[in-house]
Amino acid sequence: MNIEVEIDQVLESSRPKREKIDAIIDYCMAEIDQHTGRNYLLRVQQGFDLMKDQDYPRGEGYLAIAYAYQLWKEYKIKEMQQWVDKALRILEDVGEETGIITALTVRTFGKLAIGDFAQAFQSSIKAIKISKRIEPTATTGWVYYIMGVMYFDIKDFENAIKYYKKGLELFVPIGHTFGIARTKPGLGSCYLEIGKYKEAEKLLNEAILEFTENPNAEGLSRAINDLGVLYLRQGNFSKAEKYLKEAYDIRAEMVNKRGYNTTLLDMAELRILQNKTEDALELLQLSLDLSQGNDAKPKQMRAQNLLYRAYKAQGAIDKAFFALENYLSLKEEVSSSETNHKLKLQESNFAFEKASELAELEREKNRQLKLAHDEIAEKQKEITDSINYAKRIQRAILPPSSLIKDKLKDSFVLYKPKDIVAGDFYWMESKNGTTLFAAADCTGHGVPGAMVSVVCNNALNRCIREYQLTDPGEILNKTREIVIKEFEKAEDDVKDGMDIALCSLRLRSDYNERLEISKEETNRGMSGVEVHYAGANNPLWIIRNGTTEVEEIKANKQPIGQFDHPEPYTTHKITLKKGDTIYVFSDGFADQFGGEKGKKYKASNFKKLLVSVCHESMPKQKKLIDEAFESWKGNLEQLDDVCVIGVRI
Repeated sequence: MNIEVEIDQVLESSRPKREKIDAIIDYCMAEIDQHTGRNYLLRVQQGFDLMKDQDYPRGEGYLAIAYAYQLWKEYKIKEMQQWVDKALRILEDVGEETGIITALTVRTFGKLAIGDFAQAFQSSIKAIKISKRIEPTATTGWVYYIMGVMYFDIKDFENAIKYYKKGLELFVPIGHTFGIARTKPGLGSCYLEIGKYKEAEKLLNEAILEFTENPNAEGLSRAINDLGVLYLRQGNFSKAEKYLKEAYDIRAEMVNKRGYNTTLLDMAELRILQNKTEDALELLQLSLDLSQGNDAKPKQMRAQNLLYRAYKAQGAIDKAFFALENYLSLKEEVSSSETNHKLKLQESNFAFEKASELAELEREKNRQLKLAHDEIAEKQKEITDSINYAKRIQRAILPPSSLIKDKLKDSFVLYKPKDIVAGDFYWMESKNGTTLFAAADCTGHGVPGAMVSVVCNNALNRCIREYQLTDPGEILNKTREIVIKEFEKAEDDVKDGMDIALCSLRLRSDYNERLEISKEETNRGMSGVEVHYAGANNPLWIIRNGTTEVEEIKANKQPIGQFDHPEPYTTHKITLKKGDTIYVFSDGFADQFGGEKGKKYKASNFKKLLVSVCHESMPKQKKLIDEAFESWKGNLEQLDDVCVIGVRI
C-alpha cells in the first residue's frame, strides 16, 4: 500500500491520538532516513495539530526533530538550531536514545552549515557513544556518514574515507539503498580531492544509476553535481557544464537550498575558468544572499575566495582586495589549524569526558581572549586619542578659513584626508602684498604622511619668514634643501618628500584693485593680473573666462626630496584676466578607484569635471566636486588624501 494512503487511513481512523502521532513520527523519521521528498511538511503540521491537547513528551520531542529537519532543508539554520535544542532537552528527559541520536545528527548538520566544527564534532561523538549502547541501525550509519562529511570539510580525507566506509559497513548488510547511494558521492568526493579520478567517477556513476532506479532528487542532484566538479577539475569544461547545469536545474526547484548553494558556487568557479566573470559574479551574489542570512560561513568563505578570483581576473583590484580580506577573515574563523587539531583530539577514543574538558579549556581560552581583547581595545583607544590629538595639531598648522577668505576672497579649499591625519596639506603665507598658496602631497597618508607634512610645512614657512623668499621656484629650491637636511639627520636612509603646486599673487589693499590695470602697466604691455607658479610633479590648471579648455602649466618632474640629477625649479609667470579660474591639487582625486568598473578616475575626467563646474560660484564648485568624488568612490575605500584649491580672479 502507498505510504501516503496508509498514513491517511490511520489519521482518519478512530485510533487514539497517540497512535496517530506515533504514525506521523515514524513517517517523518523515515523521511529523515531516506530523503524521499514526500508530503513531509504537511505531516509535521498534522502532528503538531494532534499534539495541541496532548501531554506526550516523546511525541513533542520527535516532532521538534521533524520540524528542525524541515528548517534545515529550507536553509533556516538559526531557527533550526533552536528546535533541535528543544528536541534534545525533551528526549533526554524521557530517555529516548534513538531520538537523541537522530537529534544530535540533525544538530551536527546545522553546526557544520555555520562552520562550528567544534560543536559539530561534540554532537556526533556523543551520538556515536550512545549508539554503541544500542543495536546498530541505519541511524548509526548516518552518524558515521556525517563524521565523514566533517572530516571532508576540514580536508582530512583519510579519516573522511574511513568514516564513509564505516557507514557503508552498516548500510550494506541491512540493504539500506539510500544510505549506500548517498555515501558513494561522499567517498567519490574524497577520491576526487586526492586525485583518484577513476575511482571517483566510478562511485559517482554508480550513485547516479541507483538514484535513477530508485528516484530521489536530493541524492541524484548531489551525485550529478559532484560528477560535474570532477570534470571541472580535469579541465573538461563542456562535460562539467553539462552536469552542473543538470544539477542546477534539479536543485533550483527543491525546497532544500543547501545543495542549490553548492551548485551555485561550483558553477561560478567554472565561469571564472571560462573567463565569464560577469556570469560568475551573478552566481556568487545569489550564493551570498543564501549564505549570509543563515550565517553559513564555510559557503561564505568559498564565495569570497571566488569573488577575489573573479575581480582579480577583471582587473578590479580594489574589489578583489576587499573580497580577499573577507575570505581570509572567514578562513581564520572557520578552518584554523588549531581548530582542526582540537577536533581530532575530541574524536580520539570517543571520550566525551575529554571533549567536555576541552570545552572548558575553550571557555577559559575565550575568557583569556576577552581579556586580551579588552586590553587591545584600551590600547586602540589610547592610539586613536593620540592620533586625534595629532589631528588637532595638524589642523593648527593649516591656514584658517578666515585668512583664506581675507586673502583669496573668491576661492575654495576641498580637503578630504583618507585617515584621521593626512599627508596632504594646504598652505598659505602673505608677505609684502604677495599671497602665496599651495596644495601639497607628502609621501604616504595617515600618521607617516602627517609626520612628513609637518617637516615640509615648516620648511615652506622658513623660506618666507627666515629667508625672505617670495619667488615660487626659489622657495621650492630652498624647501628641498631644508627637507633633505632634516632627513639626513636620521640614521636610516629616509627618501620621503613632497609633491607640490605653489602659486603667488600680488595683492593690493583692496582685493578688486588688482583687476584694475593702470596706464603705466598698460604701457608696459600688461593686460591682467600675473600669477607666478612653480611645481614639483603637480601642475597648475587654468580655465579662462568664457572657455571650455583646461590650460595646463606643467611642473618640474622631480619631488621635494632626494632625487637623482636634481634641477632648479622653474617659476612660470602667467597673465590672468578677471573671471579666469586657477586650480592646484594633489593626485588623490584622479587616482581614486570607483565607478561601475572600479577603475581610476584619471586626470582627463577631472579636467572635464572642472570645466563642467567652473561657471558656478566657488562654494558651489566645492560642493559639486565633493559630490562627484563621493559618487565615483561609492562603497569603495578612499585610496589617498584629497586636496583641491580653486581661485577665481
